[in-house]
Amino acid sequence: MGMTVGMVFLLWSMNVFTEAVGLGNSSCSGAAAVCGNITIPYPFGIEPGCYIDDSFAIDCNNTLGSTKPFLRKLDLEVLDISLEGTLRVNYPMSWWCPYGRSTPNVSLASSPFVFSKLRNIFVAMGCANVAYLLSSDGSNSSLSIYGGCMSVCEKDTIQSNGSSCNGIGCCKTTIPSDLDVFTTNIQSMGRASFERTEDCKYAFLVDQKWFEENLTSHFEVQKMSHVPVVLNWEINANLSSLVMGSNSSHSTCQFANRSSSLGNMSSTFTCSCDSGFEGNPYLVDGCQGDKQSMDIHGEWRRTELVLATTVATKAIWRSRYGRGRAVMIMTAAAATVVGRMAVKEDEVLGSQEDIGESKIFLAK
Repeated sequence: MGMTVGMVFLLWSMNVFTEAVGLGNSSCSGAAAVCGNITIPYPFGIEPGCYIDDSFAIDCNNTLGSTKPFLRKLDLEVLDISLEGTLRVNYPMSWWCPYGRSTPNVSLASSPFVFSKLRNIFVAMGCANVAYLLSSDGSNSSLSIYGGCMSVCEKDTIQSNGSSCNGIGCCKTTIPSDLDVFTTNIQSMGRASFERTEDCKYAFLVDQKWFEENLTSHFEVQKMSHVPVVLNWEINANLSSLVMGSNSSHSTCQFANRSSSLGNMSSTFTCSCDSGFEGNPYLVDGCQGDKQSMDIHGEWRRTELVLATTVATKAIWRSRYGRGRAVMIMTAAAATVVGRMAVKEDEVLGSQEDIGESKIFLAK
């Protein structure tokens, strides 16, 4: 009876241990959708049932004769999506001119997105321009300053090629972490004697790499209404059952607590393919590798399984055979698996050492 119970428990342990990540209930084939020339991978999607949540729904719109993807809930044009947790969008600029002004900021509050601190910068352009990045809670009663900078003009440098953004006609600064809503404020320090009366001032978030590497002159953005901005995305933990629990492999999910710039907390998760594999970790068997990587990964899984079942069944084996006999049985089982591993010795050395530690633990 004791042996039967032990074997049942052992099989249960193996089943729990090998449960992995995969695409949840989706009526789609799993193939990434395409809108225009932009690939839309799950958890994003276009058709109903092909995205994990409404926040990840994409509308494929015909804009000025071309097809472009937009985030449905935020109405932001999508430029590209990375499964490493980033999304590039076209984001509106703020400007101030003698004939008017525009500060069309889009709030990401209550969405799975935040502005990327690592990938974006705050930029101000124009003469005698002091621009601030401010908090915004839906009212203007108590605004906090996140950052800002001042751009000035000198007569001899106003016509520079704009290859740098160092305070002369253009300035830049970093943004805070977990920023999901903000407003901008543009203030004029007056007008230089050589400045034209129609000259405008600008303030905007922008993808730093795009801003510094893709423009012949930084001042080209003054002719634009939108610029690329990078968003970080994570999935609400309440949706984890739609991704995890399917019989997939070669991917891992991690949970985290995220705070917003307004102080709200949320539990989220992201997934990634295991080392040696690539693809979509949110799909069943979406992470693929070459045969050697898959063989090595499989053997590592089996080695880890030995370690898990060694610890999990320690009490059962000890009660059945006594401490000494249990050590012999589990040592033999571990040696059998390691002996079958079709990988180089140095690739399994760490696992063999771990098995040795487990044998010591078992013998205690």
